[in-house]
Amino acid sequence: MVRRDAARGLGEIGTSRDVPKLNKLKNDPHPEVRQAAAEAVAKLKSKK
Repeated sequence: MVRRDAARGLGEIGTSRDVPKLNKLKNDPHPEVRQAAAEAVAKLKSKK
């Protein structure tokens, strides 16, 4: 799934500027996308 993979990628290489985009994905209709977005946000916040 493209959105799930994009969220995972942002979690690995993204910056704090990507958090708003990921927060929008936390409302996605697909649970896999929501989970990936939540994990990505947590990773980005822990990079600080």
